[in-house]
Amino acid sequence: PEAWKPITLRQLLSHTAGILREGPAFEFLRTKPDIEVIRSAYARPLEFAPGEKWQYCNVCYFALAEVITRVSGTAWPAFLEERIFRPLGMTATRATSTFDIVSHRVRGYDWREGVYRNSDLQVAVRPSGALLSNVLDLAKWDGALYTERPLAGAIKEQMWSPIRLNSGGTHNYGFGWETGVFQGRRYVGHGGSLAGFRSHYMRFPDSKLSVIVLTNLDGARPNVITQRVAGQYLEEAG
Repeated sequence: PEAWKPITLRQLLSHTAGILREGPAFEFLRTKPDIEVIRSAYARPLEFAPGEKWQYCNVCYFALAEVITRVSGTAWPAFLEERIFRPLGMTATRATSTFDIVSHRVRGYDWREGVYRNSDLQVAVRPSGALLSNVLDLAKWDGALYTERPLAGAIKEQMWSPIRLNSGGTHNYGFGWETGVFQGRRYVGHGGSLAGFRSHYMRFPDSKLSVIVLTNLDGARPNVITQRVAGQYLEEAG
């Protein structure tokens, strides 16, 4: 649409594009092509001028996935497998499908009326997250971030730097990573959630410390766990 023409890939990556958070066509119980969800947002006006401020946006990642698919000629789940997961030996990591049979898949739960229950069904998943993995693969991913693959150091520095807004100010978010300082140490990280699942990742590149917490409970607070674990190690390190 005409209103989207000024939007850059950098703004899609950093949630500063001004696009509404959710595509109106997205449904939890129905899978649709990504482009259908993207197009459903076309008729909605931008919520602010591109680059004006930060606002989390799932449609932005649908759009980025569509760019990957069109430029590479490969569907984005296969692209991630070919370019990232397979080269890094991440054999347990994949884009989520609720229909495929996946060995050792964990169920998600929530706490209702004093008992644990299976979480609500969510058939549709998004390019903005929804990856299956395990602790061993995430350790491989974290280790790879200290190397020049899959991304060169200069690109990672851009990815982990606060995004600059039109005003000249910054927001503590890079390309899909929150940025900040915790107990005097620079960190990058992010949380994630689907129905019945919560996760959080804190990474301290200068201290060579990463804390990753995966939970399968809707009401869990993994960010509290990552902060407490990280705080303990940083305190001991002095």
